[in-house]
Amino acid sequence: MVVLIWLRGLVVAMVLLGLPAGAGGSDRPAVVVDPGHGGPHPGAVGVASRRPEAQNVLAIGLYLRDLLEEAGYRVVLTRSGDYLPTAPGHPDQLDARVAIAREAAADIFVSLHNNAYPRDPSVRGNMVFHRTACPDSRELARTLAEALRQVTGQPDRGVHPAGFRVLRLNPLPAAVLVEIGFLTSAADDWLLGTDAYRRQVAVALHRGIERYLGGIPAVSEPPEADSTAIARAILKTPPEPRKIPEPRRLEIGGRILVNARDLARLDREMILSLEGKLLLVPDGGPIPAVMVDGEVYVLAALLEQRLPLP
Repeated sequence: MVVLIWLRGLVVAMVLLGLPAGAGGSDRPAVVVDPGHGGPHPGAVGVASRRPEAQNVLAIGLYLRDLLEEAGYRVVLTRSGDYLPTAPGHPDQLDARVAIAREAAADIFVSLHNNAYPRDPSVRGNMVFHRTACPDSRELARTLAEALRQVTGQPDRGVHPAGFRVLRLNPLPAAVLVEIGFLTSAADDWLLGTDAYRRQVAVALHRGIERYLGGIPAVSEPPEADSTAIARAILKTPPEPRKIPEPRRLEIGGRILVNARDLARLDREMILSLEGKLLLVPDGGPIPAVMVDGEVYVLAALLEQRLPLP
């Protein structure tokens, strides 16, 4: 008896000597390939070609299916033509994709899309989103990003957590959404229309899936410098607020003093300038200040009469 334990996908396959291949079910994990959009939802449109995203990702998805099936995987496509996926009891096409994944009882879910970034048509490359707070999904995303970088040679825009519905509600152990190129880039738009590049992307994704399911960890490399900002803009996520410590305070003779330079860092419009031992504030006139260990402090009680303290 030979027992094969797959480290990824929580798949355990037992192959008994003497039985034909595939007896008792496939000995390889199952993969859901989800070409995004379709039918009345074409997705983004190429800046030069006017070719829809749905057409690009379907072609890549079909090539990827063929490669995976040749390698012995069970593959489920959410769509194999120019239409929106459907599932009983799920009229919304996004929910239908999740329902198809659930019914397939597969090990990983890979959704295929093209990106768009109208504010800067020079931005190119690939970006992979993964289900939030899911280590398996993040590792799959990292492995696919690495394979895309190695095989296509296109810029790596990194991996990012995202709350897309096909990821957030997905029941499979690992779920990712791959953004292949930017249709707002004329160069990426042209590449995505070529059969050779579509095949190359499929080869990269197949390699990444093989490595992930084989338990081979991705090698971390920094993505393009502006990738986080671009991802935030795409996800419409506000940047994290800058954390500034509260101003230092001293107590001398029962009176509270506040550090003037710390106040200036909190709000540069609050304090105009320091002149000697006077603190100048907008529309408030000067406030007496004192020097303590080389730092300028003002009496909190006086300052609060003019301006609210943080």
